[in-house]
Amino acid sequence: MKTLGERFRWRREQLGLTQEDAVKEINRLLQGERKLTRVTISNIENGSQESMKDKVLLAVIQVLKCSPEWLINNRGPVEPSAQAALHSASVKEVRMVPLINWDDAVNAPNIPAASLVGKEMLACPIKCDPLTFALKITGETMLPKFEPGDIIFVNFNFDASDISNGLFVIALSPTKDEASLKQYQLIDNKEFLKSINPDHPSDMRFLKMGDGYKILGVVFYQIKPV
Repeated sequence: MKTLGERFRWRREQLGLTQEDAVKEINRLLQGERKLTRVTISNIENGSQESMKDKVLLAVIQVLKCSPEWLINNRGPVEPSAQAALHSASVKEVRMVPLINWDDAVNAPNIPAASLVGKEMLACPIKCDPLTFALKITGETMLPKFEPGDIIFVNFNFDASDISNGLFVIALSPTKDEASLKQYQLIDNKEFLKSINPDHPSDMRFLKMGDGYKILGVVFYQIKPV
């Protein structure tokens, strides 16, 4: 199943749902905010429509009882893990968060309100802290896991005890003028920030936290474009 539409149809039929059944349940969860039709479902399944609005997607994964990562990217198990299911946000619990740029991230979480005016708002797929912001990946330092165009959701209200080896974080440079995505690593009790792209020179892949870097936020969710 190479396309979102193929996975949508396969899962719908696996659950014994007609297109009309799926439309009815999705619209029930949307509570009138948007109305899908059977034609919309048909367009998704035949590939003529390749994306969905955030809240529609949240309703779809509940009706199809599937993982968003599987439906969108064909990665991981079809059904979400028990832990993920516990934390999945219902449509009523959806929090819309601003899509900020990397210059804004330097000041996070204390971003001036004026800087947030007009920002695109994205629905966070799982329950999140009020001080959550979204960022779009622009560089190649974190390939292959993070590709340009990917969206990451970042909690900027975290406790130091939340930081553990292997987590992906947003780090502030010693000059306090640049924020970047890195992987936190603890090696021989020394803290490092790693660029995971294996093609980068080894002497550029590890930054010492002791050189003045500061962790601003913790990445907890990633979305890849369809």
